[in-house]
Amino acid sequence: MVVTHQFSKSPAPIKKVRRVQFGVFSPDEIRSMSVAKIEYPETYENGIPKLGGLLDPRMGTIERATKCLTCSENMTDCIGHFGHIELAKPMFHIGFMAKIKKILECVCFHCSRVKVEPEHLRSLNPRSLREARNRLNLVWAACKTKMTCGSGEEADLPDASMLGRRPGCGQRQPLYRTEGLRFTASFSGKGSHNSDSMDADSAEGKIVLNAERIYHIFKKISEEDCRMLGMDPEWVRPDWYLFTAFPV
Repeated sequence: MVVTHQFSKSPAPIKKVRRVQFGVFSPDEIRSMSVAKIEYPETYENGIPKLGGLLDPRMGTIERATKCLTCSENMTDCIGHFGHIELAKPMFHIGFMAKIKKILECVCFHCSRVKVEPEHLRSLNPRSLREARNRLNLVWAACKTKMTCGSGEEADLPDASMLGRRPGCGQRQPLYRTEGLRFTASFSGKGSHNSDSMDADSAEGKIVLNAERIYHIFKKISEEDCRMLGMDPEWVRPDWYLFTAFPV
């Protein structure tokens, strides 16, 4: 490929990269880095890019005669900027579908706690437990077949104040399946779930889990449990795997 023009030399000083930290953008980060809130599907109005539209001039320019409203550079030198769309409801990120299912199988459907005790995890593979990249797989292997939250029954908890502590709420857990681009949760046996947790039309104990429902389950996961799953809450949380603010 032949480069037909040269970019202007940047005045920024050259620095040595010492560390690279990977993470997932939180909704607040997307909003803070966005230069425009996109609210309209139209691109032009009266022959010029529409503010708040998909070609908002604050995100850059594609015309030689105009300049970017954010950095005041021309079409050649503007690096481009992104805006965001505020979603009415959460939506899935196609790249995280497999990880979303794994996390669902690790935490309680009702109280969002990790379904096994930290002491139990430490006895499995201490070396892998220290490595964040292996931790989620280790926790998932211990949790995926566990059909009850924690080690005790809900009736064993003396009062509501104990719900914030281990061993868990004692509720039965569903079996999760992926059907195309949606998730389902199937409860087996009568009395294995709360009536409040079921849809009125799910007589067989099968629920279709939309993104909003999964988002509320993930939103309740504590920072302690995030770390148990191998996630540093400063850089990634399970609820960030679903879009609530969509970068454009």
